[in-house]
Amino acid sequence: MGAPELPEAEIHATFERLLEEGLQSPQVADALRRPGGTLDRGRLRTRALQARDDILAAAAVEYREFVEALADVAAGTKDRSASEGPETGVPSAGGGLLPVLAVLVTSLAVAAAAVCLIIGFVLLALGARPYVGEALITSGLIAGAVAVGGAIGDLAYFIVAAARSRAADRPDAPEDAATGAAHAREEWELALLERGVLPFLLGRLEESSAAEREGPSARRSARGL
Repeated sequence: MGAPELPEAEIHATFERLLEEGLQSPQVADALRRPGGTLDRGRLRTRALQARDDILAAAAVEYREFVEALADVAAGTKDRSASEGPETGVPSAGGGLLPVLAVLVTSLAVAAAAVCLIIGFVLLALGARPYVGEALITSGLIAGAVAVGGAIGDLAYFIVAAARSRAADRPDAPEDAATGAAHAREEWELALLERGVLPFLLGRLEESSAAEREGPSARRSARGL
């Protein structure tokens, strides 16, 4: 299915704006001031409005590219909204539960290491059951190593999660599509002005001047016959 057409009101407003630009251009203004023509600014504008569809056809390729660019913007906005989904306020298991568990495990490991080391050193200092104190110190060192490893893992997880969050929030694709649509519109309007409006206006003025020049010659020829 092709891209949807622009609203008729937008096409007409764009055409009238470009028509005014064409009528105010130096080429058309100079042609209107030349003697011998039968068209004034109002009549020329009326003829252009009557031939609007033919003039628009001169920039049909650029118009189609502009419409397709608008369709890409609309599709990108729709896809982005669908991927974000409704906000329910409930954190997902990957985004909310895992970080909490990771921090909890690391905290417990730190607490266990501290308790074992304190009790172990106290027992060694008191000289009571040294083998128990040594075992507790060993357990404390192991728990400390687990805590350090868990902290490093948590740090790596949060760095990766933050990077992914920034990448998801970056609206590069919609902005690129919008920029492309704006550029396509400029190309369409430029083509419509240069290949459609101006040639039509100058062509009608030239036809009017030629007809006025040929008029007296035709009348003289008729009298000679």
